[in-house]
Amino acid sequence: MIGNFYNNLEYFPQKPMPEYIYRQLKYEYYNHYKSDDYFEAQIDNKYSIQMAEILTQEEKTYKDSDGNTKTETITKFHGLFTKIVMDKSINSEVRIMQNGMAMLGKDRLKMDSSEFEKYFDVKASNPIVGMQLLTADIMEELIEFEDKTNIKYDIYIKNNELYLRFHSGAMFEVGKLKNGALDKAMIQKYFYMLNFTYNLSLIHI
Repeated sequence: MIGNFYNNLEYFPQKPMPEYIYRQLKYEYYNHYKSDDYFEAQIDNKYSIQMAEILTQEEKTYKDSDGNTKTETITKFHGLFTKIVMDKSINSEVRIMQNGMAMLGKDRLKMDSSEFEKYFDVKASNPIVGMQLLTADIMEELIEFEDKTNIKYDIYIKNNELYLRFHSGAMFEVGKLKNGALDKAMIQKYFYMLNFTYNLSLIHI
């Protein structure tokens, strides 16, 4: 079924997502980056897609009350990260973030749906474009995905590029395998994530 809309899909278990792609988006401060399970594909032979599992961490060194040097490692993000290059540009920037997770300032967009605002905050450089993108059916789909999967996520659209982060933790680690294969529930969740990614690539104004 995935092959119906993902073309030329290639999977590289040991290959990382290039760090510069993730770092340039300035999601968070970190000083350790790890990535593997890298995918490349096309969507409908039109859009290019890159996806990989990413782990970012901040390692802090400090002295305790006894003067001993301690090191603390804090996970900043662990999950699937996707970049989609679309054929049309919105000539603007829109960020859709988990409610209360970011300082939005003057670019915060007031949405028509109070239910949507329980889940997400929206920041748009052009409010008109933001409202055109986030129609009632799109907002409903964004809420439905989180409800069904219980996976937090955020979306960043910049011109003709769409970035999507699933705060899913590890997806393909050995501990999630049964007899060398992903269990049925994990396969369904992963397929739903791919299908959701595909649907987002069709957003247009």
